[in-house]
Amino acid sequence: MSTPNIKKSKVQKNVRNVYLKSELIFDHIILVLLFTVYTLLTTKYSINRGEVIRWILLAGIGFFALLDSMMHNLKIKIFHFPYIIIIILAALPSVRVWVNVPYGMYKFLSFIIMMVSLACFLGREKIHKKELEDFFFDYVLVLYGVMIVNLIFYLAHKGMIGERFGGIFQNVNSLSPIAIYTFISALYMQKKSKRKFIHIFFALVSMIMVLGTASRTGFVLISISILSAPFVFSENRGLKPTIIKIFTMAMIIFLGYTILSNFPIESFQRIKEQGLVRGDTWSWGAELFKQKPIFGFGYGMIGYYVSNPRATEYMWGVHNSYLGILVEMGIYGLILFGLFFFCSFKNIFKCFKYADKDECLFLKVGLLILFNLLINAISESFLLSVGSPISLSFWFTLFMLTSYADRILQS
Repeated sequence: MSTPNIKKSKVQKNVRNVYLKSELIFDHIILVLLFTVYTLLTTKYSINRGEVIRWILLAGIGFFALLDSMMHNLKIKIFHFPYIIIIILAALPSVRVWVNVPYGMYKFLSFIIMMVSLACFLGREKIHKKELEDFFFDYVLVLYGVMIVNLIFYLAHKGMIGERFGGIFQNVNSLSPIAIYTFISALYMQKKSKRKFIHIFFALVSMIMVLGTASRTGFVLISISILSAPFVFSENRGLKPTIIKIFTMAMIIFLGYTILSNFPIESFQRIKEQGLVRGDTWSWGAELFKQKPIFGFGYGMIGYYVSNPRATEYMWGVHNSYLGILVEMGIYGLILFGLFFFCSFKNIFKCFKYADKDECLFLKVGLLILFNLLINAISESFLLSVGSPISLSFWFTLFMLTSYADRILQS
C-alpha cells in the first residue's frame, strides 16, 4: 500500500473514532434520563400507568443499542445472553400458570426487557472500560440528586423524631439500600476525585438517610460497608497490613457496640429487640413453598396473590428475594438462578489477575455494592421486581461489572 493510502486510512479511522466518541454523549443523556425517570416512577411523584413509561424506556435503550450497532457496523457482545437464557429456562414451567392467569407473564416480560436492553446497551463493541466507568458515574450523580431531595425532606419533616423516614420513596426499605449504594459510591468517588469534600458530604448524607430509616438490614449493611472499606480501598497488601486491618476492625466493632448500646439509635435497638427475621411473613412464604416445592406457583405470581386477597389467605409478600424465587419457581428455579449468579461472578473474579490497580479498585467497589444488595435481598423481594428502584440498581451494576470484566479478559 502506498504512503498516501496509509495516511488516508489513518485519517478515516481517526475521524470515525472522534465521531463515535461524540455519539457517546447521546448515550449518557439516554442513560441519565432512564435512571432519573425510572427512579421517579418508584417515588410518590409517580403517575398512573407508570409501568408503561418504564417499559418504553427500557425497550428504548435496547432498540437504540441495536440501531447504533447496525449504523456503525459494530457487534454486540453476546456473553450476557447465555445468562439470560438460564433465567428464561427458570421461568419456563410458569407458562402453565400464565395460560390461565397472565398476571405473572407481564412481570416476566418487563424483567426480560430490562435484562436484554441492558445487555445490548452495555455489550456494544464501542463501549470500553472507560465508558462503563462513566456510565457508573452517571448513575451515581442521579443518586446524589436523590439524596439531596431526601435530605431536604428529612430536614423539613416536622414529626421526624420517633418516626421512620421513607423519603420520596415513602418506603424505608427502598431508601435504605439506595442510600447504601450511594454511600459506597461516594467513598469511591472521593478517592478518584480532586474535589473530595463533595463526595465525603454525600457519603455522610447517605449514612444519615440509612439511620433515618431505622432499617435493621440497613444498619447491618452500612456497618459492613464501613468495616469493608479499609480492605476495599487500601492498596497495601501482605500479611502484616491484613492482620493490622483485622485487629483494627475488631476494635471498632467492640467499641462501636459499646457506644451504640448507650445511644437511642432506633435501628440498632430494633435489632436487639426483634433480631433480623421477618416473622410471620417468612413463615407464610415457607408454607406457600411447601405447597408447590418443585416448580412453584409461577413467576410473578406472588404479586397476584398479594394484590388479589381472595386468591389466597396470605396478605403480604414474602420480603425475601430468595424465598420469593422458591415460592414462584420452586427448587428448580432457585438452582438455575444460583447457576446464573455463579457464572456471572466467576468471570468477575477471574479477571482480577489481569486487572491493573485502578481496574481492581473499580471491580472491588462494584462487588461490595452487589454483595450488599444480595444480602439486602434476604429481607426484601426486589431481585425480580422491576418496579423497585433497587432492581435497576442491582441489575445495572451486575451487567456493567460483567461487561467490565469481559473487556479486561478480552484485552
